[in-house]
Amino acid sequence: MLAPALAQDGPAPAISAADTAWMMATTASLALQTCRLLSDNCGPKLRGGNPLEAQKISEMLEINKDQKNYYEVASGGSTHEVNSAATNTWRRLRSRVLGVFDGTAVAKSIDDLHRQWMGDLSGKKVLELGVGNGSPFSREMAHSAREYVAIDLSQSRIDELRKKVGTAENVKLYATDFLSAEAFPEEKFDLIYAMAVFHHFKHLDALLDVVERKLAPGGQVITYDPVKVWWGARLLRAAFRPFQTDAAWEHPFAEQSLATIEKRFRVLHCQGIMGKAKWACIAGAISPAAGRRLAQQWHEDDLRTMTATRTLRSCLQVSYHLQKMP
Repeated sequence: MLAPALAQDGPAPAISAADTAWMMATTASLALQTCRLLSDNCGPKLRGGNPLEAQKISEMLEINKDQKNYYEVASGGSTHEVNSAATNTWRRLRSRVLGVFDGTAVAKSIDDLHRQWMGDLSGKKVLELGVGNGSPFSREMAHSAREYVAIDLSQSRIDELRKKVGTAENVKLYATDFLSAEAFPEEKFDLIYAMAVFHHFKHLDALLDVVERKLAPGGQVITYDPVKVWWGARLLRAAFRPFQTDAAWEHPFAEQSLATIEKRFRVLHCQGIMGKAKWACIAGAISPAAGRRLAQQWHEDDLRTMTATRTLRSCLQVSYHLQKMP
């Protein structure tokens, strides 16, 4: 054996072919056992070899199991019997307050902005993340992109989406978790479209790690999410959160969230929504007609003025057009 031979005085004897083969086999066995140990201890596949990131992803994967069960029967904006009374009350009030934007061109203007940011999708691989049963762009992207991939936690929503986008060869639909490397191996996307999705992840930094790895070089991301930097939004959300049914996966962007996104990606464009226009909600409580008129007018002002990162903090919603760093 090698150990007694190395203990002898004088020149070390030559290592035989058998000894070399034994050392290689032993090394390979130890490496395999180490990989298995890491896999057993860390749960999901270690992304980038970062145990802290793996821990965060493990936590979000568990949260997403509950989120999946919720979205199989309910939605994030409507009342439902699975919600707490406080959650249903909050959603009724929110719907009434934001009702001043009904009948205005606010939603269409956001769609037009996103379509402009997307550009020509022919020849591109596109991911629609957290697609639900479809966005205003789902059918359009499925028909125009070289490859259209959509993913959502809910199987029932993916089934509904399939009826809208069809089953062409360039269309792939997944009912699984974006964070699972094993369940969702797709990558090298030229565009990831995430409409009201990013704020559903507790650990935004870990999510962005995955997003970066899924993007092709120079790949782009379009997001749209609620913001709670403005003091009024922070106060209302803090009062409601202890009673919120979906609190585990509802994390409106705080100041740190915005700073993290702006540091990790190149910001090609950004748009604040409901900056000045949020005050139309108060006017609408006095006069619905005046509230709708002011909502449209002030929203148009926001489209012109809330286009720099420093202006986003006073808004209730934000949309980013991002590009992966070199």
